[in-house]
Amino acid sequence: MSRVEELENEIKGLENRKLELLKQLELEKQKTAIDYPFAKCDDCWSIDVDGKVVAERWIGTTYNKHRFKLGNMFQTKKAAEKERDRRILLTRFRQFRDKCNRDFNPVDSNVEYYILFDYDENKLWITWTCIHDNFTPFGYFKNKEDAQHAIELFGDEIKRLWVEK
Repeated sequence: MSRVEELENEIKGLENRKLELLKQLELEKQKTAIDYPFAKCDDCWSIDVDGKVVAERWIGTTYNKHRFKLGNMFQTKKAAEKERDRRILLTRFRQFRDKCNRDFNPVDSNVEYYILFDYDENKLWITWTCIHDNFTPFGYFKNKEDAQHAIELFGDEIKRLWVEK
């Protein structure tokens, strides 16, 4: 093979590598891209450190963008209040679940109980998993009775904050 052919082959290899890198770059951009739903000077709402919902004005500052990226900037007061209430409920729920479970580790278990919503019957119910884990925002319980007690304690709030539109 001549030196010219070697260089042409190397260029082809570099062109192919460039295409691969461009695809990877596009994927990385898609993974990290955030579209901000606000125009300059739009009214928006955030959750303050004490849980109060605060009126803001979108200016597009780094501060605004960071708050949005962290899930703390909303288009309506109602959306901000709902998210605040969800966070509070999740904290209370996790504390209850962890207290019930104590040293239980779902990863080490064959059976876990979890809560799901049945839209046909319009109710929360408990099911279990033994083959694969499902994604559940409320986690898993070691005992079915504890999961049932969680529904009794938190069921109405779960429906209001996660199910109802």
